[in-house]
Parts: sequence; C-alpha cells; structure tokens
Amino acid sequence: METIENLKAKMEQFLEAGDYQGFEKFVTDHFTELPEAAQSKALMYFASQTLEAESGKTSVGKLRSDGVALLEQLLAIKTEIADEVRQEGA
Repeated sequence: METIENLKAKMEQFLEAGDYQGFEKFVTDHFTELPEAAQSKALMYFASQTLEAESGKTSVGKLRSDGVALLEQLLAIKTEIADEVRQEGA
C-alpha cells in the first residue's frame, strides 16, 4: 500500500509527462488507497470524460439520462469498494 504522498507524487509525474492514459490507469489501480475526496473527484472526472466522448453521438435527453445512470453505477461501485476495504481492515 502506497502512502498518500507517494500516490500524489506518482500522479503528478503522469500529468507532467502528459500521460493521461497512464494517469487514469494508475488512479484506477490505486483507487481504494486514495482519500475519499480524491475518489469522488476521480469518479466525477471519469464520468465527465465518458459523457464528453458520448455527447456527439446521442441526444441531450439521452445523454443526461445515461449520465445519471453512470454516476449511480460509479457511486455503487465506490460504496462496494469502501465496504470491502472496511471489512478487510476489521
């Protein structure tokens, strides 16, 4: 398990190098090690990237509906991960 300082330094290295795919992979690989506030920001980032990618392909109403569904799924996944981490720590 990485320290918060190490995680932050590694994330900054990816961003400074312009390696956004590496950044995304690193964040997803170390998601449960991030503070809850950072997890929330990561979820919002990934959701917004997905919505941006889909925005040119669908209607606004469908995009909103899909966006809400995606956020609900991401929040459920986050809750499951947090529960698993708590159970492992108990």
